Amino acid sequence: MISNELMEIINIGKCVPVEMLKTIEDCEMRYEEGMRAYIVKANEDNGGCIIFQTEEREFAEYNKSVEKPIWFNSKSGTYDLKWSELEPHISEYDLQIWQDVDTEIYSFKILDDSKFKLFQQYKKENSELTYVQWLEEKVFELV
Repeated sequence: MISNELMEIINIGKCVPVEMLKTIEDCEMRYEEGMRAYIVKANEDNGGCIIFQTEEREFAEYNKSVEKPIWFNSKSGTYDLKWSELEPHISEYDLQIWQDVDTEIYSFKILDDSKFKLFQQYKKENSELTYVQWLEEKVFELV
């Protein structure tokens, strides 16, 4: 899925659960491989950076179990702190990924892709309805 498709899904009101892949560590400070969050908003700035607003409250304890002590501790003089020890009360974060508009998202995987299958079907049909109207129409077809 390309970033524009993901942004469109998120911006119509879908929260998307994701797991960070190893490549996230090359472009991001907060997240490490294996950590999880919901993407709740998405925007593209003028410079080609896609900003995904994440919320990880549901995954906070899980993320603590996989994060690594890579942050500098001025008391010990070593890199022995975890992000959750530096910023213990932050559950929302702006994840910035630099990429071309048509580049596949490579920094995380989607944990529940059933919503995307429906959205891709909607896009394939080239409906003039909004996505919500289209979904309502599909529900009424089942009744």
